[in-house]
Amino acid sequence: MARVLSTTCDSLRRLVVAAATSRSKVRRSSGWMQAISPARVLQRSAKAPALELQDLQGKTHRLADYKGKVVLLNFWATWCGPCQAEIPDLVKLQAKYRDDLVILGVSVDDTPDKMRPYAAEYKINYPLLLGAGRTDVLNAYGPILGLPSTFIIGRDGIVTKKHSGMATGEQFESEVKPLIDAHAGSAGEWNDL
Repeated sequence: MARVLSTTCDSLRRLVVAAATSRSKVRRSSGWMQAISPARVLQRSAKAPALELQDLQGKTHRLADYKGKVVLLNFWATWCGPCQAEIPDLVKLQAKYRDDLVILGVSVDDTPDKMRPYAAEYKINYPLLLGAGRTDVLNAYGPILGLPSTFIIGRDGIVTKKHSGMATGEQFESEVKPLIDAHAGSAGEWNDL
């Protein structure tokens, strides 16, 4: 495990350096990761980009479907150790705040056949969306140079926080709770996502 993490960290470090020194595409072997120009970096306090992805059952989820709710958008993969470590806390958060919070897990390169047993093993209680091959979504929220990458989106559709790398359940809760407690009627920006 330590060797895998070390190799992954080294690969990510090389990608970050390459992205910083070149405007050309930088790809990981599975093809999900690419560096993009700094002008396209999603900023905190920006309106969340539109998102439309299918879940494991083929149902389409649009970010606009969750108008008026706080959204925790988590980009992850089954092979990612830190992603695995976050899942139990995400499951607890979804159960605790299910009326006001929706967690969306976007798998960056896994197939439905690989994700189904994984979802059952981890008892995932939130939608898992298929992001493989969807560079449009990854670029809209990017650059996503490492996993997990998490965006917290307020009831008004504004990105309030971005985590690059693992965060604890306590961190996530301390960030979503004030948004949940905020006035439930403030959903004005969502109508055109």
